[in-house]
Amino acid sequence: MSRLLPHNAYARFSSTIRCLLWCALVLCGIVSTPGRSFSDGTTASPEASKVVNPTELVCGALNTLSGVSQTDAQVAIEMNFERLSNTINPDFEVAIEFIKDLKSTVDLIRQRKVHVLIITGVDYLLLKKKTNVVPLVVASKLSDSPLESYVLLARKGVSLKDLVAMKQRRLVVDSSNPWDIGRIWLETELNEKGHPPVNQSFTDLQVAKKPMRTVLPVFFGHAEACLVLKSAYDTMVDLNPQLGQQLHVLMRSPGFIKNLICIVDYLDPKLVSAMDEALREMHTTDVGRQVLVIFQLQRNFAFKPEYLKEIERVFDQYRQLDPEFLAQ
Repeated sequence: MSRLLPHNAYARFSSTIRCLLWCALVLCGIVSTPGRSFSDGTTASPEASKVVNPTELVCGALNTLSGVSQTDAQVAIEMNFERLSNTINPDFEVAIEFIKDLKSTVDLIRQRKVHVLIITGVDYLLLKKKTNVVPLVVASKLSDSPLESYVLLARKGVSLKDLVAMKQRRLVVDSSNPWDIGRIWLETELNEKGHPPVNQSFTDLQVAKKPMRTVLPVFFGHAEACLVLKSAYDTMVDLNPQLGQQLHVLMRSPGFIKNLICIVDYLDPKLVSAMDEALREMHTTDVGRQVLVIFQLQRNFAFKPEYLKEIERVFDQYRQLDPEFLAQ
């Protein structure tokens, strides 16, 4: 029998993240070193080396999981909860912490008030020298790769040189996060090609909530360019080939990690092993695929250090352009 869930909106959304995070815990078993020193001169408490076997697992979300409605989240929980409840103690609770910024994230980790994080690849690079956060799983919108690319689009016949010379140069992006790797990559690319930064190369920066609302203004002539995930654009072209006939790619980024699920303390192996099957089979079962669709994902990939190569390169280039970036 499915477990009854609270009907208020916050509880539904919190349960959604719980579902995704539970599935992500299968690969943990990470050991923190007692008294570990961080690059900012602080040292982790020896308490951080102790095994964590919480009755309440605290999960933090920072700059991620946008675009999932509360209704769809409830559907995902109803589909997946029964499978999880077969292997997890039904009394085990998960608390969700919506973290406002990186400083708060660091504080929660060092105070041992959070166990798991859903963060962006850029957030991880900013956090890893200050905390013992360890990446476990890459959540991807692609079925064959953990790495995702961005494209800068304009109407056909318009070059980048033409674009930056226009009087009206409106750019639409699909993320309000200034640390989004797509926006950071665009800054570095414009610099390499001898153009001013985004806020000078474009006269207006608009943020859209969904990829379709990012691309259509360019298609209809209401904006001159847009920055969007290539996977989202490819899907839109498949549905409406006219988009591909009227628009073209000015620049394409290398593949980046978009979202990571990380752990900051290691957990009881029994809890880890209980999550193993759910994660490993998520993209191969009918129920798992439906849940991934609701989260707008295709597959979870086990993290490998080489996945960070391009994001680290762009990150290093950008911090040379903006030395205050790492002071955040």
